[in-house]
Amino acid sequence: MILLLVLGGCPRPLPPAALVDDASDDASGAGQVPAGSVQGGIWTDERYPWTLRVPPTWTAQPGVDGGGPRLVLVHAGTGVRVEVSVVPNGAVGPRPRPGCEWTFEDHAGYRALVITPLVAATCTPEDARNPRVLGYFLVEGGEAYDLEAVIPPGQLLAGKDAADALWAGFRVKGG
Repeated sequence: MILLLVLGGCPRPLPPAALVDDASDDASGAGQVPAGSVQGGIWTDERYPWTLRVPPTWTAQPGVDGGGPRLVLVHAGTGVRVEVSVVPNGAVGPRPRPGCEWTFEDHAGYRALVITPLVAATCTPEDARNPRVLGYFLVEGGEAYDLEAVIPPGQLLAGKDAADALWAGFRVKGG
């Protein structure tokens, strides 16, 4: 009986940080067309002019055209989840995430991406057992690109290194 009381008081693990949903999400599920595909290790978006080299240590899951992130990648070694969203005619900068507050924001150039100017930001979870989100935000050709790495607790340095290596392969055609 005491064991049941003790176990009942143990905290349950919290779910990972929620994906950022685009305002254009199609809740009906009708007409779900993949946002792009990976061929020869290169992600190519079907609608927007960007590509991303996908190293073998990452798995890629295409999003749905017209909804949520266009691409979600997961790193095998760290469990880092990367989300790439594109907002047509969008503004540069982070969008709200549930359970997380954007506590750092910088407008500068960064080695991880060869595109400037951009905004780098950190979303700190309200509960330390949840992932931290590191994001790069930029506007090219009228589209706002949100590149966010959702990093599990205990993986901040290794996760940032893995995400930065991935971002090195991000290109916007004509940008």
